[in-house]
Amino acid sequence: MTRGPGLWSWAITPRGFVRMAVCRKCHHMAPLPVRELVRRFGQQYPVALAMKRLRCESCRERDVEAQIIPLCEPGCRRRR
Repeated sequence: MTRGPGLWSWAITPRGFVRMAVCRKCHHMAPLPVRELVRRFGQQYPVALAMKRLRCESCRERDVEAQIIPLCEPGCRRRR
């Protein structure tokens, strides 16, 4: 079984992926401000705990999860 990129660390986002914050209530998605979160909480602060402190920009709920998603599905053509 192939495992996808991990969410337990702030270390490195794999090439071709982006870290997103996703609201479990309204499904709003926004890029996760990794540099700001590392500056605020530190490199060793658990991702899961940081997510509990974030709010959705759309519905203002605190039920936000982190996801690492591919920038482009395999086979798609990217616009430049």
